[in-house]
Amino acid sequence: MNNNEEPVVPVKKARNIKKEILIREKKVKGEAHINHKGKVIEAKKVGPDCKYKRYKCFSDTHLAGLLRTSPVKQRRSRRAEINHSDSESGDDKLHPKFLHTVAFSYIVRVKTEPSSKYVGVKICRDAFLSLHGITRARLRRIQNLLAHTNGSPLNKRGQHQNRPNKTPPELDFLIQQNIKSFPARQSHYFIRKNPQRFYLHETLTVKEMYRSLLEKYRIRVSYKVYWLVFTTQFNIMFGLPRTDTCTMCDMLRQNIEANKNEQEGKKLAAEKELHLRKTEAFYSLKRKWKQEARTNKATVISPDFMQNLPLPHIRTNTVSYARQLWYFMFEVPDLSDDSASIKRKEKVTVETPQEWDDIMVTCWSKPSPFDMINVDQSNLFDLKKAVEPYFLKTPKPPLKLKTFRIYKISIEDPNIALIRESYSGLWGRCWIRNKTQIPTEFALTSSYAGPINVNPLKIKSLIDLCPTLSIVENRAFYESFMQNREEQPSQNTEIDSEDNSSGCESE
Repeated sequence: MNNNEEPVVPVKKARNIKKEILIREKKVKGEAHINHKGKVIEAKKVGPDCKYKRYKCFSDTHLAGLLRTSPVKQRRSRRAEINHSDSESGDDKLHPKFLHTVAFSYIVRVKTEPSSKYVGVKICRDAFLSLHGITRARLRRIQNLLAHTNGSPLNKRGQHQNRPNKTPPELDFLIQQNIKSFPARQSHYFIRKNPQRFYLHETLTVKEMYRSLLEKYRIRVSYKVYWLVFTTQFNIMFGLPRTDTCTMCDMLRQNIEANKNEQEGKKLAAEKELHLRKTEAFYSLKRKWKQEARTNKATVISPDFMQNLPLPHIRTNTVSYARQLWYFMFEVPDLSDDSASIKRKEKVTVETPQEWDDIMVTCWSKPSPFDMINVDQSNLFDLKKAVEPYFLKTPKPPLKLKTFRIYKISIEDPNIALIRESYSGLWGRCWIRNKTQIPTEFALTSSYAGPINVNPLKIKSLIDLCPTLSIVENRAFYESFMQNREEQPSQNTEIDSEDNSSGCESE
């Protein structure tokens, strides 16, 4: 092709529009068209001016027409007999439904000034028809409904049964049975909030389910029909939520699936239902106290250990088999604010505790500022030894800590502890204070008399990892553990059993 020649642009093929869609579009726009019966329908247009002097027409204002009814004030009858042949001609005064039953007035709402409100202005019938572009027959039908039913006309479109493209019920049933044939399970945490939600395996897709239907029944059905049934008649998502599930729930679920005895199965199902109700009672109580915290009536905290992070956290393959230090995190969130958020799934390399500190402070986007406190050995106290003189060694009556779910000690009566064995049961009373020997001072002692010894094998493993560190200055942190340490482990040193840091990510 020469440079002087113009490029040839292919002409696009005109898109064929269905007749029913074309008619519907013309009808909505008010344009002239030919309906399904072949009748020519004229375009809607504003009618002629009524030229009445009493009610002036407003054709250039945005109007909203209203019909108002009132009882007929004329008491003298105009006609005693009705000529039905004349009433069909369109004269409303001869129609039997409008003889001395109700009178209509026609109102439009206009603005007299740009800053003023809409006001109702009475106009004549012909002006009302012209402004709205409707026929007299349509207005008569609306008047009939207002006069005899006191209600506006109902939209009955789409209520017919003439649907040639509707999916047959037999095909709909086959699609439902195919979807139900795939094993599904419910979520552990949201079974109460959304009991109808089920989860399929994360490797499964709707396309694969659709192909299995075609292979099994050898029928012709589109993927769109299968997708509509899947999304409108089922509440299913993909992915099995198995993270951090309840031990009791998992045990009961496995026993129910493996059980073949009907009586034993009913007993296990009842036990699971009781366990779920106790769980719901706990979360209801938690939501109640969270609401109390939002209204500043109480301070509610929820202490929790977060994920332990390894030191160093590097990509060297030998770190998977090495003994490492661990960075422990203890979280104390305030339940009055649920807006806490953290940046997750960041791939980082960490070699010192200070680097973990910087990541923890910067990854929190809410709340801001985020308070972080480094706890060293000097901040660890023996609280049990400090409060032991104030309480009885054995409460009266005796009880075990694992037997109750809630305990409450109030300032009004600190000698008594109120306990509950369930989240919604009755309160019990227990005497806990020791009044015979009460010390005059509250003394806190350190939990450790000296520095905490580190396993020499772990120290040796850390020293072996030092050459793989990217920053040479970070090696001094691990080499400091070699001071005053023996190369061989002593008899009093406990060997760590959890040294594998694989699977730990900065989250």
